[in-house]
Amino acid sequence: EVAKQNNESEKVSLILGNFFEHDLPLQGYDFIFDYTFFCAITPDKREAWGRRMASLLKPGGKLLTLVFPIDEKMAFSPDATGPPYPVSLAAYEKVLGPHNVVKISESASEASVQPRRERERVVWWLKGEKSNF
Repeated sequence: EVAKQNNESEKVSLILGNFFEHDLPLQGYDFIFDYTFFCAITPDKREAWGRRMASLLKPGGKLLTLVFPIDEKMAFSPDATGPPYPVSLAAYEKVLGPHNVVKISESASEASVQPRRERERVVWWLKGEKSNF
């Protein structure tokens, strides 16, 4: 709500609502920023997240994710606890790839605080021109 009230740009729309129920704009979005949302949902909802994220992006649209907390061993474990639930790049690729959303770059975050530095990555994704949606 605070961000929405302080938005002075006519080119940016901030939407507050349920991600899984948000009304899809006819053309989709050019850009979506996911700041640790993926790790906040239970692992059984990840496939729905990938499907929904892909449906919200228009062809050629970009997704920027902060992938945290990276734990390759626990990312797919049924014993994982959270939130935040452990994630991996493979977990993102598993749910985005089938919808033609592919990783285009990956880097360490320059803004990471020391305790998180080795456990998070900034990853850009691109939705291909041809998609299941």
